[in-house]
Amino acid sequence: MVPPKSTTKDSLERQFGVNHLAHFVLTALLLLAIAKISTSDFSSRVAKVSSLADRFSPIVWDGLNLDKLDAYQPYVAYGQHLGG
Repeated sequence: MVPPKSTTKDSLERQFGVNHLAHFVLTALLLLAIAKISTSDFSSRVAKVSSLADRFSPIVWDGLNLDKLDAYQPYVAYGQHLGG
C-alpha cells in the first residue's frame, strides 16, 4: 500500500496494476477453476473485499497513471484504484 511512484512492465501506475488490474486477472483465473467444481448443489463464488480508502480520491478516468498531478500522491493513487 502506498509505495513510491513506479510503473508496471506495461507502463501503468503500479498501484493501479496491483490493486485493480491484478484482481481482474486473478478472478478470471479463479473462474476457470470454479466452473469445474461447481454443481447444481454447490455454487462457488468469488468475493471481493475492499476498504474505505476509496474516499482518498475519485477515479481520474482521463489520467489513470496520474501523470497530470503536480506531485505523485501515494494515498490518492491508492484510493483512486479502489474505485472511488
